[in-house]
Amino acid sequence: MDEENQAIFDKYKDKYSNNEIAELIANELDLAEVLRRSCRDFDGGYVMAGLAAIIIALGARYLTVFSVIRVLSFGRQFNRKAVLILTWGGLRGGISVALALSLPPTSEREILLAATYAVVIFSIIVQGLTMARVVRRYEGA
Repeated sequence: MDEENQAIFDKYKDKYSNNEIAELIANELDLAEVLRRSCRDFDGGYVMAGLAAIIIALGARYLTVFSVIRVLSFGRQFNRKAVLILTWGGLRGGISVALALSLPPTSEREILLAATYAVVIFSIIVQGLTMARVVRRYEGA
């Protein structure tokens, strides 16, 4: 989709302002064709990258929360269930997407964007909708 946006932008960049070009892109972009081409070229690589990113993000979050709680407990006992709740509650979103979108156009940018969106969507939908259930399961933590 970046290629289509860039082609329309290049077509109008000398004649119109950025705001006008944004409107022209919205009007001229053939989303059906973009989706057709994407489906034709789909190989599952982005899905695998997204799944790997979700697992890595949850693992890193668990290790971070566990380490911080362990260091700050100073001889007090802590319940490991609290680590699970805090790990599951670590919802990620807008800043991650903004950082991924700010990457320079390289071959790695698309896969990083796909992985970032997968983690964010997983966080919002799966973690967000199941947070109450996780807390109830580990109540008293």
